[in-house]
Amino acid sequence: MKVSDDNMCFACGLENPIGLKLYYELDEQKQAFCKFTLDKVFHGYTVIIHGGILSTILDETMVKAAHLGYNFTDALTARLEIAFKSPAKVGEELIAYGRVIEVRRRIISTEGEILNINGDLIANAKGTLIRVKQK
Repeated sequence: MKVSDDNMCFACGLENPIGLKLYYELDEQKQAFCKFTLDKVFHGYTVIIHGGILSTILDETMVKAAHLGYNFTDALTARLEIAFKSPAKVGEELIAYGRVIEVRRRIISTEGEILNINGDLIANAKGTLIRVKQK
């Protein structure tokens, strides 16, 4: 399978008209992060952001840690485990962090979390990525 980017990713693609358009940076510890605020089109219950959207952001953030920090642009999510700790509110400024914990050949272990601006934990995650063979 050939993995390529056409800038239409729902999470980070700038060309996707209905996407989140998340912009990621890398800190000095090779941790990917992005700041974002979600409006009401992404809520589940009134004023509470849908857990599936937060799951998408955690997934993307952990993959970005592998892409940006280790140049593993062929890494895809194989497993994702999420724990929701408190609700994220519509219009609330949030920040997501992702980091690579371990690399074993083609398997990459990751962790991530979403915090609000006060530092309160919204959700955290563990992920397993696999580097696909490029054909």
